Amino acid sequence: MKKNVFLLINLLLIICINIVAQNNKGCFEDNMWQFCNYKEGYLYSSTNKNMSLTLDKLEIGYDKIRNVYSVYVKVDKSIINTDVRFTFNDDGLYYYKGIDRISNGEVTISCKNKLSLYTKNYGVTSKNTIKDFKKEGISLYFPEIGIQFYAVPIINK
Repeated sequence: MKKNVFLLINLLLIICINIVAQNNKGCFEDNMWQFCNYKEGYLYSSTNKNMSLTLDKLEIGYDKIRNVYSVYVKVDKSIINTDVRFTFNDDGLYYYKGIDRISNGEVTISCKNKLSLYTKNYGVTSKNTIKDFKKEGISLYFPEIGIQFYAVPIINK
């Protein structure tokens, strides 16, 4: 009996350590969901070429049950909250299509790296290392209004 209690306590301790380690990096994964909440990120807009904005919130998740990626971006009072699915890979870019849940508008996301990497704390090391938002960021294109945003996550440390 003591042996079973000891094994149970050790198992719970290992699980708690893993959960704390995941939360320190802002990322989480279980059987249904894979998710990363970035503490820092920057947004560049195709309409404002001389300025990047500091993001209030950037979250990227993957719903394993529905095979849907979610990209949530908040700047001031503006929110982008997309649900997209992988569509194809071409010329070194990965393309995802879906909707923005706020506006119900169509959105196309393209990025040099798979969105799955961004659910695991992937990005650049600091704002100073961003050389090209278009190449290093996640492009969110809204064809109905013709605006393109580039979100660049900074790796959680």
